[in-house]
Amino acid sequence: MQDEWLLTALENLAEQLRIPVAYASLATEELPGRGGLCVIHGERRIIIERTLTTREKARLLATGLAQFDLEDVFLLPAVREAIERAKAAQPQFPGT
Repeated sequence: MQDEWLLTALENLAEQLRIPVAYASLATEELPGRGGLCVIHGERRIIIERTLTTREKARLLATGLAQFDLEDVFLLPAVREAIERAKAAQPQFPGT
């Protein structure tokens, strides 16, 4: 239940930020994709593999939302924590 609540809260945040979220069949034998943040025709959106578990979907959505400046956005503590965890899990590259 908590995973479903978190996913819904993250989807609501994406909607508030006007970032479309779509669930699609992405994985093939050649490209075992899971999804993430992308730009299509100049519009940022988050696309997530539809067959993932609710927890995995929430983690990928949090990772996509972690790319945005959310400092001035009110977030429920559990949502902010999920996004901060996602940020911490991302690889850090020199000069970024």
